[in-house]
Amino acid sequence: MYRISRHIIIEEIEDGLVLFDPKKLLFYNLNETAARIFKLLKKRKKLSEIIQTIAVEFNASSEIIKGDVTKTFLDLEKKGVIHKMK
Repeated sequence: MYRISRHIIIEEIEDGLVLFDPKKLLFYNLNETAARIFKLLKKRKKLSEIIQTIAVEFNASSEIIKGDVTKTFLDLEKKGVIHKMK
C-alpha cells in the first residue's frame, strides 16, 4: 500500500492538481487522470482498487489501465511524493 508523503502540499486547479515539495522546492503538475489516481490514493485506496475504479470511469480494460496507474505510482514514488508502506 502507498501513502502520500506528509510534507507534500496539494492544490487543486481547474484541470488537475499541483503538488509542492517544500523539502526539494519543486512543483509537480498532475493532469486530470493522474490527479484522479492521486485523489483515490489520498482516500487510502489500494492499488488494485484504484485500477478498478479508473477502468470503470474510463470504460477501459483493467489490464490497459494497470500499466498507466503503475507508471504514475512509480513516477510519484521516484519523486518522493508517495512512498510504500511497510
